[in-house]
Amino acid sequence: MNFIIIALAIISSSLCVNAYHKIKKPLPQQPAWLYRLNYASIIATSYIIIEAFNVAAFLTIAVIATLITKGVTSLMSHKGKSPSKDSVMVELSHDVWLFLLVLWAIRTFAYDYSPIPSGSMEPTLYAGDVIAINKLSYQVKIPPLENPLFTFNTPKPGDVVVLNSPINPQDFYIKRIIAGPGDHVLYKNKQYFVNGKLYEQTNKSFDTSVNNDKPMLLTADEKIGNVTHKIQLDNRQFDDIISIEVPEGHYFISGDNRDFSLDSRTFGPIPEKLIVGKATHLITQLTLPTLLSFKRSGTIY
Repeated sequence: MNFIIIALAIISSSLCVNAYHKIKKPLPQQPAWLYRLNYASIIATSYIIIEAFNVAAFLTIAVIATLITKGVTSLMSHKGKSPSKDSVMVELSHDVWLFLLVLWAIRTFAYDYSPIPSGSMEPTLYAGDVIAINKLSYQVKIPPLENPLFTFNTPKPGDVVVLNSPINPQDFYIKRIIAGPGDHVLYKNKQYFVNGKLYEQTNKSFDTSVNNDKPMLLTADEKIGNVTHKIQLDNRQFDDIISIEVPEGHYFISGDNRDFSLDSRTFGPIPEKLIVGKATHLITQLTLPTLLSFKRSGTIY
């Protein structure tokens, strides 16, 4: 909140100083200090947009702003009028409009990437992993608009998806689809039953490194449809029985680290419009001492 107040103060100062010099005291050339203040106000505006929405929404707004500025300056030049050469926005639009447009188009309509922020998907994905997101798996959506322009497919149980958090829209979650619209979900004894059918857990292996007599953590293979993936459980955690029917247009999601995941067991099924895309590949892992590791890179199951 303190950073937002500082950003608003910078933007207000820039607007007030520019308005004063335009109306009361026109300057033949923008002084360096005012140029830097205007530059800082653009950075502050970007920060507020990212905090209020997310990076994807910021890219959309930045592309629109630079294209409008580029169009206006081109029109002025065509009519023989010279746009202000010391305008920060004019300079930025001239330098970065094509780069922003291409970057926005790729990240909005093709593939995006995202770091994994937590361990809720262990052992499939770990904090620090960087994943590729297929934006065309299900729908085409332009941030910050929530409703899709086109819908191609619907998520299927077993898919790993990236979504906007239903609690805080600025945050992204990476979770697995457990059930879809109209399905009945029962979570009991650390196992999912969907429409009465058990998602079978096999090949259980216990971690005895902490306590040989009473192992605490275990991994298992879980099969959802045609997808078999690893999950992680903790014998020290006790779960409530959850029984819920997924409403139309909603999905029940869960982390593979079942006892340390904030998901539909807490906030309920999520609306389809929150889903950003499908996590398809693990690109790299941020590790020490090499910084980047590609040992686990590959398709996400």
